[in-house]
Order: sequence, then structure tokens, then C-alpha cells
Amino acid sequence: VTEDPNIYTQEEIQDMLDMIHDGNLSTQIGGTPGAVSRGRSGGLKPIVKAYGIVGFIRFLDCYYLTLITKRAKVGSIGGNGIYTIKNTETVPVGLGLTNREIAELRYQGLYQVVDLSKSFFFSYTYDLTRSLQENFLATTTKPFPPPPFKDLYAWNHFLTKEFEGCLHSLTRYQWMVPIIHGAFVQRKINDYGRSLNLALIARRSRHFAGTRYLKRGASEQGKVANDVEHEQILHDESKSPSSGVFCSYLQVRGSIPTFWTQESSVTMPKPPIELNRVDPSYTASRLHFEDLMIRYSSPILVLDLVKQSEKREREVRVGNEYRHAVDFINNTIEDERHKIRYCALDYSHTSKHRNLDVSTSLNEVSTWAVNQTGFFCSSPKWKIVDGGFIEPFTVKDGEGAARLTDCLGVPAFPMEQTGVLRTNCIDCLDRTNVAQFSAGVEAMAQQLIVMGIRSQTKLDPTSNIVRVLIDMYVDIGDSIALQYGGSEAHKKVTADRSESTMAIGKHKELLTSIRRYYSNAFTDRLKQDAMYVEQVNAYGVPSVC
Repeated sequence: VTEDPNIYTQEEIQDMLDMIHDGNLSTQIGGTPGAVSRGRSGGLKPIVKAYGIVGFIRFLDCYYLTLITKRAKVGSIGGNGIYTIKNTETVPVGLGLTNREIAELRYQGLYQVVDLSKSFFFSYTYDLTRSLQENFLATTTKPFPPPPFKDLYAWNHFLTKEFEGCLHSLTRYQWMVPIIHGAFVQRKINDYGRSLNLALIARRSRHFAGTRYLKRGASEQGKVANDVEHEQILHDESKSPSSGVFCSYLQVRGSIPTFWTQESSVTMPKPPIELNRVDPSYTASRLHFEDLMIRYSSPILVLDLVKQSEKREREVRVGNEYRHAVDFINNTIEDERHKIRYCALDYSHTSKHRNLDVSTSLNEVSTWAVNQTGFFCSSPKWKIVDGGFIEPFTVKDGEGAARLTDCLGVPAFPMEQTGVLRTNCIDCLDRTNVAQFSAGVEAMAQQLIVMGIRSQTKLDPTSNIVRVLIDMYVDIGDSIALQYGGSEAHKKVTADRSESTMAIGKHKELLTSIRRYYSNAFTDRLKQDAMYVEQVNAYGVPSVC
């Protein structure tokens, strides 16, 4: 492969193709069904129209090029279009046909199991692998793309890595777009006399990725199963879609970072939880929290929603091990500011107890969390101080932050989020999604104050903006649950607690349980093998160059 570093106009591209076409009218090279075929009867023949390159992959025979052949715009962030992949095509790249073995066909089949038209997203001009805060603070003077992208969330990282070795003056992402896996939901609302754009992004980590019962706990490197970064973005676009004030709030979810497993079984809908490895120094747990500290700074807040008591202990076993791990790690940290701040809330018990209200408990935890980590705001007008009082945000308040230029061309000092709330239940799906919604509402209430849009510290649960947020979190929760658990979420965020709604909800939960059980027992192994083929270079593939 030889890289052409020149950037061509559309007219120059057409001239180049015409020249290659004319030069190959009398030439025939093999009979490969590649992206462009060459022969005596027609020179260059367009085979497929593509909107982006996902990457290259090789199993045992030739390389394959995966192309985005159909896309759909699902939203925008600051005027930068966000797209979902609707269809892809994988074509072989070689000088001639080869004899493919049975194993080659199996790997091709497994690769195609990962359906890139389901919940994969990209942008030509916005780095979806990074948070809004990271993109803002990176600097606006660098040309796009500002490499390197965060490979933790770039699901085509492996597919593009070899190709980068063939390039010299350019990076791989000037040829191929980074693709994230997860969910993207966006809504526009006109509340409080403003035009507000609200977006939710869920970024699934490509490390230790897999399906429910086949990926539990942590790896030796501290990577956890179902690791998802969740970002809530609020944009006041009253002035224009690409300017105005931006706010964001980051949360993460992930499996309990200890060594534990659950073996799926056709005959056992709820397999027992096994602590399958002794780790007296909690090395994997320590590596996991060190990684979170690097990614988000401190404080690291932990909201543990697993059951605290059971007649037949399942969740309790791994929950106790988790607390022991946190205590052990905290005892090795001298600086109190960097200790893990652990909070346990038995969601199941609290939601069923007559004298307890799980919503109230979650609201208290959410306020505690948002007050400690803060959130990002590109150009704050106000700040919330102790006691819930509001004061003007001054330049002095932003002295430690990076200096930006706001939409009026004057210096602005952003408010930054430092630290993150990490939430988990056993699957990090249903209970976790409800808890993250609660934290999202609290962050939204405070962001609207800081942006100068409203002055009340709490949002009315029946307000339009909360109802829109509920629908968005339901969509996000269902997407993540389908990817990891094989069905939509059991527990839905809802403001309706009538008896009829609760009865309908129980029937839906039963159907969801059946779908999730079927997926875990019969289809997860195929999905897991497919992810392994896509993400891991297990075959000693030689260079593409």
C-alpha cells in the first residue's frame, strides 16, 4: 500500500480516476471482486459507494476492507453531524482469488455476526471517543482529527491499527472514521424561553467486552465487563446550533471489579455466583480504580446497588468482596482526597419496603455525587455554593481551568468536572440505569442554574424537561441492555406509579426475563466469539503493507 498525501478537490479526483481508467482499458489483472475491478472491457468499474472506511481485517487468507455503505444522521453536537451506521459491506482485497479453507469461511461468518448497523456511531468532524469537556479543552486550533483518538472507545481500533503502519504523513483517522459502540439519543425542547438541545451518549469500552454471563467481573489488567461511559450534554443553542453555552455530565457503569463468574445454563435461569479466584492484594481492583483516576481524576465515587441480604446468598457474596476490596485499597492511599468514596444502597430492599422510598434515597445520593464531582460548563454565569446559595461565577473561579473563547469572541473560563460517579448492580443494567437517571436529573437542575436559565435548585418531576429525559434514559437503557443482556431493560424509569401501570410492568418484566434467558443460554456464545474476532489479533496476522 502506498499513501498519497495530497488532498484533492472533487474535480481533481474525477480527473485522476479518468486517467487511471484510460490507462487500464487494455490491461487485465486477475479476476478479483475487489472494490474496483479492472479488465479489457472497461478499465475502472465502480463497485460500491461508501461513506467511510471502518478498517481492514485478515483471518487466514486475504485482507478484507469494511466500508460504510449506508448512514443516517441522528443528531449534532455544536453543528458537528453525528451519524449511525445503517449498512456495511466487506470486500476482499487481493490480486486474485485464493482457495479459502473451512476455517476462513467460519471466521468470515463470525465477523459478520457483529452487525455494524446496530448501535455504532461516528462523526466526520467531532471526536465521539472523547467527552465534550475533553474536546473543548483540547484546543480549537488543531485541525480535525486531533489524534490520537481514545482507543478505549474506538471499536475499529484493531481494524485500523495495521493500516496506520503503512501511512507516513497522515494518520489512519484521516482515512477512516473512529466508530463508537453504545447509544446516542438526542431531543430538542423549547423550555424556559430557550432553544435547548439535549443529548445522551453511551460509549461501550472495547476492553473485556462481551455478553452477560460470558463476561463478568474484571480481567487481570483491571478492565471490567459492561464498562460504559455515559455522557449527558445540554446545549443552549438559542443563538445558533454551533455556538451558545454547552454543559455536560459524565458517569460510568461497570461490573464489580473483582474476580467472579456466572456460568450460563439452559436448565438454570439464575446461575450461582462464584468467586473463582483468590486475589489477597486485590490487584485487579486496584488497577481498575487507578485507571478511573487517570481518566477522570478524583474523587472516585462508588454507588453499589447490589443486595445486602438474601436468604440464599448470591449478590451478597460478590458485594462483600467488593467492599473488602475498596477498604483494602483505601488503606493504601494516604491522601484522603484520593480515597474511593463508597456508598451502598440496596435498591431491591429499599424499593420493596413500605416505609422506604427508593427515589428519595437515589435523589440524596445524586445530590451528594454531583456536588462532589461537579460538571462541565463552557461559559458559566453562576455558581452554587454551600447551602444551595447562588453567586456569580467570576474569572477567579476559573483560574485553574483552561482558557476558552466564547461565542462573542471574549475570553471564557469553563467550569470543569473532576472525578466521576461509578454505579453498579449485578448486571449494571436495570437498577444502574434508574440510578444514573437520578444523577442526570440532579446534574441537569444545577446546569440550568449555572447557565443562567433558571434559579430553582430542583426540577419538578412532572416538568416537560424531566419527562423528555425519562424517555431518553429508557432508550439508552434498552440499548445497553440489548447489547449486554440480550433484552431491553427490566426496570424502566417512570413517573407513573399507578396500580395498572405496575401490573402491566410486571408482565413486561416476565417477557423480558424470558428473552434475556433465551439470549444468555443459546446465542451469547456466538456473539462473544464474534467480538473476539473483531477486537483481538489472535492469528498472528502479517502486515498489510
